[in-house]
Amino acid sequence: MKKKELKLAVLVFAIVVIFSCIMSPVGAQETESGTNTTYELLLPYVYLYNDSIDQIPDVVKSLFAGEKIILHVNMGDDSEELIGIVTTEDDCLIEQYLAGGLDEPTLRVYIDRATIDRHLTNPVGEEIIDTAINLKMEGVGIGNQIKVFVLNLVQKIIGLFAD
Repeated sequence: MKKKELKLAVLVFAIVVIFSCIMSPVGAQETESGTNTTYELLLPYVYLYNDSIDQIPDVVKSLFAGEKIILHVNMGDDSEELIGIVTTEDDCLIEQYLAGGLDEPTLRVYIDRATIDRHLTNPVGEEIIDTAINLKMEGVGIGNQIKVFVLNLVQKIIGLFAD
């Protein structure tokens, strides 16, 4: 696997939905109140991600298929928005995308809303990769803790050799 492909592989898992920003940015749609929840803002990317699943390396799909992920979005005002993402066992498609999180997660991913907004308005691939390299992930349960430890190690190694 080429260095660039490895970077993209880490990116895809680190924040499943932001991966779609690299391929095709979609303008943000405001809700009736004039503000967007992160859940609503990222919803078009869920469909784009599923439509683009063949572009994701098989090694990433095999590692993260069948996961229950909670995306913790720091809103910048001492509040947090939770989004639940459930991937299918066979091919890592997003099977469920839930506002408010989900029960019994296997992985937790932490990001701030300002970072998401910045990437959606100006999706520069290298900046998104830098964000993914520094993204905080936590595994729930021993197996996923080991998986995240290995991923964090890979992220650090990639960070050392990043252009």
